[in-house]
Formats: sequence, structure tokens, C-alpha cells
Amino acid sequence: MSNSELSILDHLKELRKRLFHIVLWILMGSISGFYIYDIFINYLIVPFQNSIHSELGKELFVQSLFEGFITKFKVSFIIGGFMASPAIIYHILRFIFPAIGKKEKIAIIFGLFISVLLASSSVYLTFFKLIPFILTFMTSAGFIPENVGLILNFQNSIFYVIQFVIFSMITFQFPILLEIGLAFNLVTRKQLLKKSKFIIIGIFVLSALITPPDFVSQLAISLPLITLFFITILIAKCFGWGKQCLD
Repeated sequence: MSNSELSILDHLKELRKRLFHIVLWILMGSISGFYIYDIFINYLIVPFQNSIHSELGKELFVQSLFEGFITKFKVSFIIGGFMASPAIIYHILRFIFPAIGKKEKIAIIFGLFISVLLASSSVYLTFFKLIPFILTFMTSAGFIPENVGLILNFQNSIFYVIQFVIFSMITFQFPILLEIGLAFNLVTRKQLLKKSKFIIIGIFVLSALITPPDFVSQLAISLPLITLFFITILIAKCFGWGKQCLD
């Protein structure tokens, strides 16, 4: 058997090892999530209790026998994924680091730091600012008449909050991907600036897809992303990235 074949087999064994550890960490995180589920759910319910007008009622209602069980199972798995994320990142890095140079390792670590910072900022913006505003706005007297009550489904309401936060976290990783493209000269600063109006329109469309149909919440997502877009180009200029594309 040739050295290249041995190398491929070694890589496959290493990949299997890393995947096994990742699945194990997610499983352990999900089990832990099952035990801290009540704390997590009570925290997610806070925006509904604090933001919805009292005359409408603030309780969340279960509408089927298995809804509580299914919700707990799904949420525990999501908690497990979040709790296992440091271990997942660690094993991914352990797999790819032997194949890259020192400069690339530093760039990845720095990128991860910025990625965590952007994700944390998106969680704060979404959970503590946007969702309370949206709940207050959508349940205001202008939309729900005075003599009409409100019944909110437990599972739908909880997953609305979770999905909104996750989509926001993913969306705020856009500057990282853009900076990588500039650093490796896959795209130029000149191209981005030339097509900036289309990118801005795309950001507004994306914001409209992940937020409720009100202009204020769309602006709250799109304006930070537009600002980050131009900051990304400025950072690339400072490091001399994105001067010209690779052939």
C-alpha cells in the first residue's frame, strides 16, 4: 500500500475519531439540556410576560397531549448543540490544523474570536431588544381590538424565539465570510463597493425574511449588517486584502 493511500486512511480514521467525539459531546449536552430545560424555558418565556399587554393575557397554552414532551425533546437537543459547540470547534480545529500553516492558524483563531463576538452581539440585539419590541408592537391596540383576547401556542412561541435568535446569529456571520473572501483574494474591494447597492438590497431582503413584517425590526437587523459590511471592507483595506482576484 502506497504512502498516499496510508495518508488517506489515516485522515479517514482521524475524521471518524473527531466525528465520534462531536456526537458524544452533543449527546452529553442534550442530556444536560434535559435537566436544565425548565430554567431555559422560563428564561425564554420572560419576553412574553414582560412585553405583552396584561389585558390580553400572558400565558402560553399547550394544545395537544404530546406537545410538552416534543418541545422538551427538541429544545434539549438544541441546548445540547449550544453546550457542545466549544468541543465541536475544538475537534474541527484539531482535524484541520495539522494541514495548515501558522499564519492560517492565527487567522482562523482571530476569525473565531470575531465570530463569537458577532454571535453574542446578535443574541443580545435579538433577544433583549428586538423580540420584546416585536411582541409589544404586534399585540398593541392598533392590531388587536379592545375586546379580543390572545391565545399563544407554547411550542410555536418558544420556537419562534429560538429560530429568530439562531437565524440572527447565522446572519451576523456574513462579515466573517466576506473577510475570508477578501483575505484570499476571491473578491476585490472594488467589486464589493461597485455592487454595494445590490448587497444592501439583499441585506434588506434577508432581514425581511427573518423578521416579522414590520419595518422597525427589519431596520434593527439590516442597519448593523450594512455597517459591518463597510467595516469589513475598511479592515481589508488596512491589511491590503482584496486588491485583485486570483486568476
